[in-house]
Amino acid sequence: AKTMPAERAGGAVRVRVLRRELAGEGLHRALDTDLVVTLPASASREASEAPCALILQQRIPHTAYVDLDEVAEQVRLEAPGTPEVARLGFSGSIDVERPAEASKAHELAVIAKLRWIGPSELAANLTLPVHLRYQRAASGSAFAVAEIPAARLLALGCRGGVPGLGPGEALPTASV
Repeated sequence: AKTMPAERAGGAVRVRVLRRELAGEGLHRALDTDLVVTLPASASREASEAPCALILQQRIPHTAYVDLDEVAEQVRLEAPGTPEVARLGFSGSIDVERPAEASKAHELAVIAKLRWIGPSELAANLTLPVHLRYQRAASGSAFAVAEIPAARLLALGCRGGVPGLGPGEALPTASV
């Protein structure tokens, strides 16, 4: 498990990535992420059973894309692990027909619901459908590499406030 601490006064919010893999074969893959958020010791499950969520910033390289219509349909059908996804830093649509060399990277805000698993721990299991783009033919190389970088934790919130964090207290960013 990879731990990414986000230090703050009076304690730390830790994000542990238990599993992050690009599963599947061919051009249609699933970016599966299992993570645990540990709140400061002052937080307690009894203090808040309120629903919580986090927002991750995920960069998708020009060699891949996330079909936002597909994600919206999975959210509508309540497919397990499907987070809500919004565009960050770009407008318009993602052209799913363009090859890699004619495409640009895009940033997404991935909004995932958290569930309480312990007195001060929350967990999320995310599945994001990722499609690899067609690559330009290259002599001497059988495969092209498409790397999905680590996501950044942008925000963590619970209805009524995050237990262990004071009102208006900011959560530092961390890589996931």
